[in-house]
Amino acid sequence: MKREFLPPSPQAKPIVERIHGIEIEDRFRWLEDQNSSSTREFIRTEQRFFETYLELHQALRSNVESRVRQLLRTESRELPVPDRRGGLIYGKRHANEEQASLYHRDSSGAERLILSSDAHSSLSVLRVSADGRFLAYALRTEGADRQEVAFYDLLRHHAFKDRLARGLFRGLVFDQTGKGAFYVQEEGEIAGLSQRSVRYHVFGNDQNRDEEVFACGSDPSIRLRLIESEDSSGLGYTIFSLSHGSSSRFLIHRFPLSEPPEEIAVPVGIELSPRFGRFGMIASTTWRAPLGRIVFIPHSSGPEEWIELIPESGCRLHAFDLLERNVVVHYSDGPRMRTSVYSREGAFVREITYPEGGTVTLGRVDSRRNELFFTNSDVVAGSVIYAIDLNSGKTSEWWKTVALPWNVAPTVERHYFPTLDGTRIPLTIVRPAAAKMARPTVLTVYGSRGSFDPPKFSAVLTVLVEAGFNYATAHIGMVEEFSNRRERQQSSVDAVVAAAQWLIENEYTTPDHLALAGQSHGALITLCTMIERPDLFRAIVALGPIADLARFHLFGVGRWFMQELGSPEDPEDFSALLALSPYHRIRRRMEYPATLIISGDLDKRCDAMHARKMIAALRESNSLRPIVLDYSEHRGHKPGLPIKSRIRSLTDRLTFLVAELTDGLNGADVCNVHS
Repeated sequence: MKREFLPPSPQAKPIVERIHGIEIEDRFRWLEDQNSSSTREFIRTEQRFFETYLELHQALRSNVESRVRQLLRTESRELPVPDRRGGLIYGKRHANEEQASLYHRDSSGAERLILSSDAHSSLSVLRVSADGRFLAYALRTEGADRQEVAFYDLLRHHAFKDRLARGLFRGLVFDQTGKGAFYVQEEGEIAGLSQRSVRYHVFGNDQNRDEEVFACGSDPSIRLRLIESEDSSGLGYTIFSLSHGSSSRFLIHRFPLSEPPEEIAVPVGIELSPRFGRFGMIASTTWRAPLGRIVFIPHSSGPEEWIELIPESGCRLHAFDLLERNVVVHYSDGPRMRTSVYSREGAFVREITYPEGGTVTLGRVDSRRNELFFTNSDVVAGSVIYAIDLNSGKTSEWWKTVALPWNVAPTVERHYFPTLDGTRIPLTIVRPAAAKMARPTVLTVYGSRGSFDPPKFSAVLTVLVEAGFNYATAHIGMVEEFSNRRERQQSSVDAVVAAAQWLIENEYTTPDHLALAGQSHGALITLCTMIERPDLFRAIVALGPIADLARFHLFGVGRWFMQELGSPEDPEDFSALLALSPYHRIRRRMEYPATLIISGDLDKRCDAMHARKMIAALRESNSLRPIVLDYSEHRGHKPGLPIKSRIRSLTDRLTFLVAELTDGLNGADVCNVHS
């Protein structure tokens, strides 16, 4: 991009401070204040510049937008939630609608629209009462992290006027009388209410009158979760603390809540996911089982008295469901999901098989019908929702998307590449089925620890492959599984570098035609890799990143990433974080890849200050390649944008990738979208 198209670098206002004996400079701390006039002017300038960039590629953008619209303007359906009476509740969006509405299908199969969405709010099911009468649902504006909670009477077919104000909800349980619900709300908008407490809301009352039935203090390092008992005998409280060695506590509060809750002893540093009732407790735990096992916990017993029901297997225990007669256990086995059904006594009953290929997403178990719902999303065929009969193991198709024909025939390849220490990491490549050649390639990074995340159908993947690109996914979560906290992020960066080098050495692409893209934690790894090896990539896309590893814990819910990333309040962790922090490692007079960072005001998980500061600091490097920020006042970290906004966002992202990676490459077949 020519220099005259680049905006001037924002003014640096350096702040120098010494933290844990290390002197660091922060040149753009003023951009942390999201509401200041200077920050808002910076955002407006960046928005105008990105619009100017897109205008330079108007013909390309028009072609891309046409195809993205075709791919997204189709009917969609979400995994159904059992209504506890033999029926189902689910989101469904017609092709001409912006957001999904909620539908109810009763036990006879009759479908009813129960809640309509508008263009700017998404709806999702939170909880159905034990008797199947009441539905609690969430309303999320655009992509905001905070959400409102409202209620619907499934028997009388009407919505309540009650609204719980926007916040981060950590559990909701209906009471036995049908008069109200218990809930935990963090980051709420009601002043004066404790953020680490269980409150009781009576239907028809104002939220300000809600009674506090349990509290565990105001320490922001504490997270409180509310759990429903299996037999409506009480409430369960999980209290997780970052300030005491990542310790957790579990308490049972029996109805009518007149006595103090009973605490179950939980060893420090282990995971415990419980289901409880008058019978006692069944839980998955990593106590003496790093990959997880299922145990029975008698009342008032310590870990030494826990009784093993289902031993640790060779795969990581992902989750489990407790039915009247069975325990359904889900395992993640590298690229595949595996499910086993056991009796309540721990005897093996049967194995559940899933379709080969694609990405499996588990839904909820319908205990009335003994069915498990799941989605399988295939690169070519799109999404299919299945129901598994847990009694017989038989799988049936519940809903199938209408898959549009591809403009080119794709092929899927699975490879392994070695890291520095010799670990072999999976790599999936989707490419045109035509003869292999050096093509523009987008390497994607998924950063969740222990997850495989195989490619699935998406508009981005489809458009790129149709344009003649390779679409590669490095499954770095598999290497993170075996790294300690301080080594994990650097080992992830090393793995991404190794993946890029493997693609180049095996002649899938060249450094001039290779892009790296990541979202959330993957976006952090993407930025770290770019700063360490800018020579390997032509373009970078980071969606919702963390970039300042010295101050991430001070914004939004960033403190909760300390368990994964390390604590800036710990001297040893801080030193490791600073050595990796992409914001602090930007070098001036360095030619960085073309960079697109995507964020917005409503992101409270990976606060938008990271995107703003990273763009400002990169601008100082005087790179001749475009450094652009796609920023919206209505974008958050969660999905939920209306279809028209998703079309625009994906079109802009694809325009950037195609424009930056196809400049000057001979022989790449990009005629489908590139003009």
